[in-house]
Amino acid sequence: SHFEGNRSFYGGALYSLLSSLQVVNCSFEDNETIDNGWGEGGAIGTDGASESPDDEVGGTIDICGTRIRNNRGLHSGGGAYIWVYPPDQVTIDRTSVEDNSVGGGGLGGAMRVSNGDIRITASSFLSNVSDNHGGALYLDCEPVCTITNSTFSGNEAETYGGAISCGSRVVINNATFARNSAGGHGGALFGGDAWEIHNTLFVDNTAGNPWNQANNCGSTGTGDHVLQWRGASGDSGGDLCIPDIIVADPLLPAEPGNNGGPTQTLPPGETSPALSAGADCESSDQRGEPRGTDTCDIGAVELP
Repeated sequence: SHFEGNRSFYGGALYSLLSSLQVVNCSFEDNETIDNGWGEGGAIGTDGASESPDDEVGGTIDICGTRIRNNRGLHSGGGAYIWVYPPDQVTIDRTSVEDNSVGGGGLGGAMRVSNGDIRITASSFLSNVSDNHGGALYLDCEPVCTITNSTFSGNEAETYGGAISCGSRVVINNATFARNSAGGHGGALFGGDAWEIHNTLFVDNTAGNPWNQANNCGSTGTGDHVLQWRGASGDSGGDLCIPDIIVADPLLPAEPGNNGGPTQTLPPGETSPALSAGADCESSDQRGEPRGTDTCDIGAVELP
């Protein structure tokens, strides 16, 4: 299905209340929310995934193979505002979320996803903008958010978290964060110290604070096989996303492109130091191509 040019006070094109929702192979474009005391979710808005927010049954919100582009949220969630209740689960898979924006001091230029078990895989978040926290995503994880095989590029937050802002526990494996920016701290990631990061690239992310701090991550988490690089100064970006990082240029292309698979990606160059520098990777990459789990490439894309 295709949703274009719709307007509402909550979920510009689609609103789901206390029920499971599956959105598969759809597109949402040029939808927006208006001010009626709410204004959340430029394209999609949800409130719960099961019949009661107080039971222990739980439901699911699944968004798969979908494009969410150029939507506008007056408040939180430029592309989508997904609110659920534990033990509800949210899955965003093989989805492209690009050029969405949120204003009014809202959170999450692409999406605000809150209050559930949140899983994001094989998806791209490109050139989304927030005038507050979370250029791409603002997350509230209950109990945890898991992000795998995904690309975050060119997202902007006026305050914190150019790509993602979250104070909850987040586990990241095989992701690429490139050229995201924040006006304050955390050009890529901002939140507490509960970040667990593996096999991930941070390239040319920037923060606008006057101390040249936290260009990539607002705090140091835990993990392994993380590569950081800032081309302008030839260093790591002035911060540590985990205590022990690799400092090298992974030779990414200038812009995300069609490199196979359903979403745009940023593959490393043929002589990149990211090649075969990871371990315990996902069994396939963002495009769905297989990769070895013992020795593998850092980032969302595995070269043959």
